[in-house]
Amino acid sequence: KKLAGGGYFRIINRGVPRALANLGYSRPEIDDIVIHAVGRGTLKGAPAINHETLAAAGFDGDALAALEAALANAFDVRFAFNKWTLGEAFCSETLGFTADQLGDPSFDMLPALGFAPDQIDAANTYCRGAIAPTRPTKTKKAIGETLKDTAAGRMCWTMRSRPPIRTVRK
Repeated sequence: KKLAGGGYFRIINRGVPRALANLGYSRPEIDDIVIHAVGRGTLKGAPAINHETLAAAGFDGDALAALEAALANAFDVRFAFNKWTLGEAFCSETLGFTADQLGDPSFDMLPALGFAPDQIDAANTYCRGAIAPTRPTKTKKAIGETLKDTAAGRMCWTMRSRPPIRTVRK
């Protein structure tokens, strides 16, 4: 959901967990589906890009703390990796990026640190969830096809293709 003051907030319809329970999913399965949809909000334990791999790249405790704070409001993990979050001195002195790189609006720090697109996407899904596309260039059709590959997506897709249930109130 896009916020009026800027930024994004990831939510899942409150009816989804109830619908999954009605379909026979267990509480742990429902929790896993919800977490997959909205993300964990952290890179701790994430695949490929996590505190351990970032520490190996030179991130110290202060940089990791700043990064984690920025991830709370980031639409995509890529948006948290910048000179404003980490500090220009850290980015140039520790990570070795030039002023030109840091000043380039198209500079993407994660590939420059050696992470592959599939690693970035996996970490993004872990941290920020799978509700929105991990790449803004996906079409609505591609998003729908991706959503159908998740348990919650299959449930929503199946429900969408059924005729509406009509109830009569007395």
